[in-house]
Amino acid sequence: WRAGASYNLSLAQNLTIVTREDGGWSMNHVATSGRVEVISAPDAGVGTVRVRANASSGNSVEGQIDVQVCD
Repeated sequence: WRAGASYNLSLAQNLTIVTREDGGWSMNHVATSGRVEVISAPDAGVGTVRVRANASSGNSVEGQIDVQVCD
């Protein structure tokens, strides 16, 4: 967790996309292709990451996300 770091997604280092399905239940989709870039990484407070992740043809995300840093 440091600013400027970037990680390619793979089977070993992946990201989970959670979707809400009909009927109200949720489904986990594991993204194994894509990239995560750390924009800011403070020791406390809120950091920022940029994500492009693809779990399947209908389940992908792309954007910038604020992340709460926890102890």
